[in-house]
Amino acid sequence: MELKNAPIGRASYDPVSNHGNVRRIAIATTNRCQARCAHCLMNSGPTGTEELTASEMIGIIDYYASNTPLKLVAFTGGESTLLGDSLLEAISYCSEQGIMSRLVTNASWAEDQISAESTVFELRNAGLTEINYSTDDFHSVWIPLANVKRAWNASKGQGFETVLIAVCSGPRSKITPMSVSEFLGEQIPIVESLDRGDDNLPEPAEDGTRYLISQSAISRLGRGRRLRSEYFGSHEEFNLSKLYGGCPALMDPPTVNADGTVGVCCGTNTEHNSILTIGDIQELMSNGSYDVDEFQGLILHAIRTLGPTYLYHLATESATSVRRTKAMSVCEICERLTGDRALIDVLYDKRELIEQQIEQHYRVCKLFGWTRGRCG
Repeated sequence: MELKNAPIGRASYDPVSNHGNVRRIAIATTNRCQARCAHCLMNSGPTGTEELTASEMIGIIDYYASNTPLKLVAFTGGESTLLGDSLLEAISYCSEQGIMSRLVTNASWAEDQISAESTVFELRNAGLTEINYSTDDFHSVWIPLANVKRAWNASKGQGFETVLIAVCSGPRSKITPMSVSEFLGEQIPIVESLDRGDDNLPEPAEDGTRYLISQSAISRLGRGRRLRSEYFGSHEEFNLSKLYGGCPALMDPPTVNADGTVGVCCGTNTEHNSILTIGDIQELMSNGSYDVDEFQGLILHAIRTLGPTYLYHLATESATSVRRTKAMSVCEICERLTGDRALIDVLYDKRELIEQQIEQHYRVCKLFGWTRGRCG
């Protein structure tokens, strides 16, 4: 798959090989989970068998800490606490290296107050700095909301930077950020999803911890693509312009999947996606580079600069194809595009046009003096 020319701008910023700017990574420790939620972005469940060992996780952390200005490791799943001492070892290693750590958990372990308090103590004693509890209508089928309340109360005053309850909801949801706040009997600040950073967060409580509830919409991603339309907001009222433009989240953070592959985005399972998976973590650690051919590198660069929606229009050769998907996030378009072999084949045939559009993109950036952050 040879390309005529490397896209302009590759030398100054390559979203694939230039990983020296990585400040945070996500480690999807396992695809095993007590719940099999109908909207799961990661396709996790009770029958999952993949998981990373303590030595593998420590090796990953050590590699990034040695080669990047790594500041934060987020442990996600599946349910990471199923790894027991292996998870605690990885968290402790982060603490030893002065790296912040975040755990995303469903609080299944908080079956009673003693279990809640002992687990929180173990996590905090290992050095965990942030803890996020996931709950919504789908989670509550498997894990009672009372578990989250016990875990929340056990986390109070333990010295965490942030204690957060992440709620995913839609038009027919019974569990919403407001209902969770009422269930806990507290007035808790509600913020938008924190995927893009911690800007404009409320001030910490008197004990120094930020206690928050985050809200995000149910997405047509992962298992959620099979949900009926009534779970989502009205697409007629959605502003389609939000779907356009380059993706600033590419490789921010990269995610190491439970099978040892590396994905370019956080929050979705990329294990079987030939575009969004960029190689095996062991190969990266051995060779210092990702296993990416030129065409895949071109598409990733185009996602970063031109955006998935532009590529989707180009691949479908239709001006109305995006509207027909009823997508309400650029991530939904990206997963649909990169997971469709037929659409990727069309883009392969149009790779010279994609190169030209990237070149034009950088010319416009130079003309208007736009920053790298805006231009990708």
